[in-house]
Amino acid sequence: MAKLAIVQGPGKGSLFEIEHEATIGRSRACTIQVDDKNVSRTHAKFELRDTTMYLRDAGSRNGLLVNGQTCTEKKLESGDRLQLGSTVFVYEPDFEIFPGEDSGGVILVRGDSEEGRTSGEVTAMLDVEAIIREAEKATVETSKVKKMDVNEAAEAHRRLRAIYEVTRATTTILDEPVLLGRVVDVVIELLKAERGAIFLCTEDGSGLHPGAVRYRDRRGSDITVSKSVLEQVVRDRRAVLTGDASTDTRFMSSRSIRLDRVKSILCAPLLSRERLLGVLYVDTQNAMNCFTEEDLALLVNISGQAAVALENARQYGAARDEANVLRKRVQEEMAIVGDSPAIRDVLRRVEKVADSDATALVTGETGTGKEMVAHAIHLASRRRARPFIPVDCTAISENLLESELFGHEKGAFTGADRMKPGKFELADHGTLFLDEIGDMDQGTQQKLLRVLEERTFTRVGGVKLIKVDVRIIAATNRNLEELVSQGKFREDLYYRLAVVPIHLPPLRDRRMDVQILVNHFLRRFQKASHPMKLAEEAMKVLMNYAWPGNVRELRNVMERATVLCEKPMIDVEDLPPKIVGTGMAAEVTNFIDKDLPLAEIVAEVERTCIQRAFAKAKGKKIEAARILQISRPTLDKKIKDYGIEV
Repeated sequence: MAKLAIVQGPGKGSLFEIEHEATIGRSRACTIQVDDKNVSRTHAKFELRDTTMYLRDAGSRNGLLVNGQTCTEKKLESGDRLQLGSTVFVYEPDFEIFPGEDSGGVILVRGDSEEGRTSGEVTAMLDVEAIIREAEKATVETSKVKKMDVNEAAEAHRRLRAIYEVTRATTTILDEPVLLGRVVDVVIELLKAERGAIFLCTEDGSGLHPGAVRYRDRRGSDITVSKSVLEQVVRDRRAVLTGDASTDTRFMSSRSIRLDRVKSILCAPLLSRERLLGVLYVDTQNAMNCFTEEDLALLVNISGQAAVALENARQYGAARDEANVLRKRVQEEMAIVGDSPAIRDVLRRVEKVADSDATALVTGETGTGKEMVAHAIHLASRRRARPFIPVDCTAISENLLESELFGHEKGAFTGADRMKPGKFELADHGTLFLDEIGDMDQGTQQKLLRVLEERTFTRVGGVKLIKVDVRIIAATNRNLEELVSQGKFREDLYYRLAVVPIHLPPLRDRRMDVQILVNHFLRRFQKASHPMKLAEEAMKVLMNYAWPGNVRELRNVMERATVLCEKPMIDVEDLPPKIVGTGMAAEVTNFIDKDLPLAEIVAEVERTCIQRAFAKAKGKKIEAARILQISRPTLDKKIKDYGIEV
């Protein structure tokens, strides 16, 4: 049985046995829990394939680090070191664990027999703390030979500890202000300086501004330093040391050095890939603690680490901001727009089902926004940071749908030249959206039912059970109850999917949302330099249209109008002829449905036609008469009869 031991960090010395499969991460549901904010809820998975153990990244935030290198999957070998946050594990297929005698480390003894323990086949796994203790011990031994006193040994240990703190800060902190402050704190403590600061280059590179300022014995947010010192470091890109600033001819004219009675100064550039990011500055007023060349070399090394860490923190921040922008854009594009009672009921159901892992079935005509509802459920759930994987069951042939959902092993069928994970594996800990599930074949329905009940499956051509944690949302434009009665859809699968049913009404049944949707799409598609509005007559046409393609059709109409219309006002003539003709017919039908006398119906139709003609002619009577193909006097008479304002 394979074993995993903690050799560094909290729980050092703990031993875990791995039989077939195991998970490791921050969640209590994991087989091995690591309580560290830098570790994902489910960070990685152990999988036994044949007789070999593999470690696979489970979509962790900070990546999988094995033997100091980032990877997505690793075939584990004896002695491999896995690091999660501040905890380091060692993998060994078969060992026993004993505490070290002196070093405080961990001794791993191979084999189960006493013979293995005495044969000398041992591997000492020492963590950073053990290295520090060994270095302290070596320092003390050297001090005896050279007759060093205890204070010198303690100073060497203090410096080694400070270097460790700098290394830990630069490799674990990704927040820029926190990183800069921690580096300055450690440097002040290390060099026993009174003041310290990191000055960052401005975006245009023309100057410096303070990024972090620290004082040894008091709080402070401002600092006065010699401009000539900073300018020399920026100009030469080399560190500066002045053991006695009052006698240093380079800086004797500096007023700030005299006023602050600065005795010794160290300043080093923050260089990353030959690019200057800023400078690291420390000084002291204590004449008994002047900086040395050894301090200068130490500060240069620290500034190099800090520069790389700073650039990494900025790249991480930029990636995080970009992800937030993209997430916000997705939320805007997938927003459910409307204020009708039917849509408010849909939103209430979305909010309730998002708090659970219950399977949801979204029904409605084509174009009503079923995938948007599925996205809304995912974004409002605890799985929003995990994948949302859509699968269109009609776009994949029956022969390939099973492989697409569950994956396949190498050689499972002709053309399967490699192992391929399925959508269920890719959506682990996330949401799987099965669109048009009513078109799924019977064989795949049966296997899907088994997955919904047991949350396990096997790849096509495979025998190994794979366990996943996936939220299922299904959608269809067909009547599944009728398909069940016809024997075309499994009844047990239908009831397993329809735990929480959500029905989206067609747009013709919620006409009050048409105007809201029109304004939403108009804001979305119009250019900032070319704002547009919709004419009142055009809005009437859109309101009277039946919208067989629902919201998707309305979206396409508005996008087309904003692209093709060169005027600030979208008129009836800018709409598709099909919609205009249907809208006019709908208006006439509305007049007829009111059971009005024929004369009033004719008057209403004529009034509407004249108003639209004037809208097209931009108020010009001659042009309106030409469009209506009547004379100018006739037009004037009808305007007077119908009380139309031009």
